[in-house]
Amino acid sequence: MKCGDCGTTFRGKVCPCGWRATNAQPTAKRSPCNACGEIHNASYLKKYNGQEICSDCLLLAQMKPEDRAYFQTLSTEYKFPVVDMPLHLLVANKLNMQLPVYLQTLPRNKQQYDAYWENRKINIGGI
Repeated sequence: MKCGDCGTTFRGKVCPCGWRATNAQPTAKRSPCNACGEIHNASYLKKYNGQEICSDCLLLAQMKPEDRAYFQTLSTEYKFPVVDMPLHLLVANKLNMQLPVYLQTLPRNKQQYDAYWENRKINIGGI
């Protein structure tokens, strides 16, 4: 078969440049994360300790075990994702608040969200 893009003659359905006779782009290979089991594009998985894991699992794997246990406890109690806890901790420190107290102040629905942002100034350069 002759490629419609680069003119190469090739065997099979897909040219080495990626062109197909149907003009459809080849689909990205998808693979599950070995830690959480969610399906991701294989190009987004990272190798860590002999496994291919997603970036969220990589962040958790790189935390100290005691920090990870603390964040998982707070995540379960306040129902926020564990991967967001380091950012919440950073914001709580900047606001000079304890992390559990800060998590209680975060909005949980549309009305609370509107009230939370109603009288706040947004500072792009910092928090």
